[in-house]
Amino acid sequence: DALERAVVGETINGRRLEAVRIDPGRSRRGCHLYYVSATGRRVASTLAALKGRPLLTVGEDDRFLELGGMIRFRLVENRVRFDINLGAVQQSGLHVSARLLGVANEVKREWQP
Repeated sequence: DALERAVVGETINGRRLEAVRIDPGRSRRGCHLYYVSATGRRVASTLAALKGRPLLTVGEDDRFLELGGMIRFRLVENRVRFDINLGAVQQSGLHVSARLLGVANEVKREWQP
């Protein structure tokens, strides 16, 4: 709900942002960023189903990057920080700006599925 409220009326490069809940098995066509709210085993199965697609995956699970997720949010000293799995990003055919990499808390450069 908070994400849906946060993107109302927002645009990036003239494109309107929209948060949509996607049930497992439902098409992700037209989706550019997929927030994985699952934890534990569900994270692994969700990421496996999304593997190889040019779709930015974001989550919070402690093992999110190790399981192939691309950006993990976490609390560090009561502040939200993020880590990036650059290997997974590149494997999907996506690119991350040097500016974003520069403000990441941690960048995991190599990743093997």
